[in-house]
Amino acid sequence: EPSTRRRWAVVPFLILGAVAGTYLFWVDAARPVTYTIRHHSIDYHTSGHWLWLFAIIYVIAVCGGALVSGYRWITVFGVANLIGLTIVEILLATSFTSVWCAYAAVVSILILLFFHRQHHRDDGIGGVRVAGAALA
Repeated sequence: EPSTRRRWAVVPFLILGAVAGTYLFWVDAARPVTYTIRHHSIDYHTSGHWLWLFAIIYVIAVCGGALVSGYRWITVFGVANLIGLTIVEILLATSFTSVWCAYAAVVSILILLFFHRQHHRDDGIGGVRVAGAALA
């Protein structure tokens, strides 16, 4: 993030994502996961307590971090993710996990390309350094 304030604004979303992701991974690793093919997508079934809550926390973490970003295009990607997940929930609720994850994967590639381009544009100028260098 371009400023210290923005970096700290992202931290709660990082923590939420780590907690939710860890729990959801544990549920999938510890219990059977079944699936069915529905509407050309995968409908996953797993058992666990509070899955809906941790799914909501995960979505908040993924989209929220982008929405508070100091980079305009990352915020746009966060909005795109919110729009995408809303559309998927309305049209393909039973296959939400697989369809939104595929959509989010495409958006993640766009975010990677943004940071790659940003890195080459900044070339270390303005306090933004990548790959092990300190943030100014």
